[in-house]
Amino acid sequence: ILLTLLVDSNLRKSQNIFIGSLAVADLFVASVTMPSSIVGVLFGEQWYYEHYAACVFAAAFCAPSCVASMHSIAWVAISRYFYIARPQIYNNYFTAKHFFCYTVAIWLLSVAGHLPNHFGWGTVHVSQMLYYCTVDTELQSYRLFYASLLVLAIVIAFVFYARIYAVLRKSTLAKNMILRKSGMSNADINSKTRMAGVQEETKMIKATFRIFILFFIFWAPIATLFLLNVRRYLPAWVYMYAALLAHCNSTLNFFIYFLQNDNFSKALKKMLPFRLRRLLWKERVGSI
Repeated sequence: ILLTLLVDSNLRKSQNIFIGSLAVADLFVASVTMPSSIVGVLFGEQWYYEHYAACVFAAAFCAPSCVASMHSIAWVAISRYFYIARPQIYNNYFTAKHFFCYTVAIWLLSVAGHLPNHFGWGTVHVSQMLYYCTVDTELQSYRLFYASLLVLAIVIAFVFYARIYAVLRKSTLAKNMILRKSGMSNADINSKTRMAGVQEETKMIKATFRIFILFFIFWAPIATLFLLNVRRYLPAWVYMYAALLAHCNSTLNFFIYFLQNDNFSKALKKMLPFRLRRLLWKERVGSI
């Protein structure tokens, strides 16, 4: 996703910066958190006690990335809602400068949620629940604080996606608002160009909503275990598989964007060698 955003000029838009932020968070989870989790399962807690620097490094990416991922999804929902329902507000508060500031705020909040572990409120350690280095899952007050950051993003995303759904149900109204934002008259509503713009925006909203739903499904088991703290009543493998399931979520967003959005799909095809491109899209090539 990051490469396509950088390479394809059609995707280098300010409103896609939240998608880029989500991709960065997914990259950190896939490249750092998942391997550290596997190391913890294979070699046990002792390995991290003997290599504490690796423990701190893994934790520094794990906790902030998870928060940044969820808040990036929430901000996609916020920006898309104002784009289709409140175009005047969107024009004033979602410029390229604003998008950049919002993204920086996402990551500052994510890092701030992890920093207390280095200043006396909790500590970076090997979680006996999750078998890898992360935030202090044993200290209830901090555990609830960290969970609240995730829950806040989930609630925001849910509320704004619900509003988007309500607007999209009134398709004619949604089209008029988008056209008004673009400065077009109602006479142009039926033009192919305007219709294509509406359809493209709807596809992007649907793709990000699916990502939100998958995030919720994949993270619900570990979040529930995390909040209830029922480790004494459950076997260790339950937590291990719940954690791996949550982290696997980061590998799926890539497929959703390229399957649901034509712009991402076309950009990917441009980047791939011809033979691989022909293999992946053989049905389309055969129909041309």
